[in-house]
Amino acid sequence: MTLNRRCAVDVFWNLVTLMDDYALELPEPAADGLPPGTRVCLPLGDERPLAEVMTAARRLIAAGMRPVAAVAAPEPGASRRIDRPLRELAGIGVRELVLLWPAGTSLTSALDDVTRVVCRCDPGRRGFTEIGVATVGHAGLNVGHEPSAELLRAFEEASDVSVAGDIGITLLTPPVRSVESVIAWEHSLRAAGNLFPVRVRLPETGPNPFRHTIPLLLGMAAAAEADPGCLISEVQFVLRGPAEPAAAFADDIRDGNFVVEDSEYGYRLSMLRER
Repeated sequence: MTLNRRCAVDVFWNLVTLMDDYALELPEPAADGLPPGTRVCLPLGDERPLAEVMTAARRLIAAGMRPVAAVAAPEPGASRRIDRPLRELAGIGVRELVLLWPAGTSLTSALDDVTRVVCRCDPGRRGFTEIGVATVGHAGLNVGHEPSAELLRAFEEASDVSVAGDIGITLLTPPVRSVESVIAWEHSLRAAGNLFPVRVRLPETGPNPFRHTIPLLLGMAAAAEADPGCLISEVQFVLRGPAEPAAAFADDIRDGNFVVEDSEYGYRLSMLRER
């Protein structure tokens, strides 16, 4: 591996780390051609009946995948209503959950809902390891999070129950179209008091990931190199077509089968040829 500068080495390793435990958001629970252990999430834009979520999760588990179940967040005051879905999903071996809020829901409200769910339903005791926080739709990245006493309180209370309940909390972005928007969004979260990791949702890699996906990945890896406090830690590919090409691409990045160069035009990535 030949790299031009020390910072390119850092970007290389940041990119490998970013892809370490990627997830695939698929339109249907198909696992054909995917490596065992791949994290697979159903579309976050769809609210599906519990029976359908259970059927999809069973299919994925039988195929050796790690399903990430997406479930509508309960209304305030109705946290107990999610107790049955949690119990049944845990019973078939689901360990990761994404709670979905309607578009326009404030982060303060979503975090307060997560706090209530963890306190009242104890998902960590049921075997869940992580709860993702996401809103339906594509809006949100253009709106920063202004620091406020209420948002800081919500972050602190969610952090406290995360530790006490032995369950991780991750914030998911809407689908990302530009590096600048997601970096600004993450920075506004930190300024408001966030300490939770951020999982970035990237739209379809397509037949040529170099056109759009790689510049986004390089931009996020470079942001982490420039700002060690950056909380962007994971990637979730939002797919419309076959999952196998996206998984192969992600595996190559995760396994370090590429070179990063720091040129006068910015960072450039080249995949290594198969031997």
